[in-house]
Amino acid sequence: MAQQIMLKQVNKPFRNDLHTDIEWVCESFGLCSGRDLDRISTQIVQGVLTHHYDPVLSSQMLAEELDIALGRVHHHLRHLMETGLLYREKRQIVLRGGSLKMAVRELRQDAERIFSEIEYIAEKIDKELGVKGR
Repeated sequence: MAQQIMLKQVNKPFRNDLHTDIEWVCESFGLCSGRDLDRISTQIVQGVLTHHYDPVLSSQMLAEELDIALGRVHHHLRHLMETGLLYREKRQIVLRGGSLKMAVRELRQDAERIFSEIEYIAEKIDKELGVKGR
């Protein structure tokens, strides 16, 4: 599965509370955009963080706790997994790296690898076409 990492520069929240901070992180990763008017992605991330100690967190448990249809939870979980923030281990939902800070750190490393690969190919293209930088 291809990984898609989106970054958006979003003003940091003025209010200092847990939910607002989680929402800001999700918004910064582009998880709250488009048709996610109910901020289900943010609710799922907050649910996963709240249950970080629970080794058996399933999509069914999240759907019941958040009072959201299971199909909608699955849809948003797929998107969160495509970013690399969450993954499945057997049937359980797991936060990458075990904490939000480690997940962000690992996503940064993923982005660096992607940029390195793109830069390598771009350099080959420039050489082949005789394009010189300033």
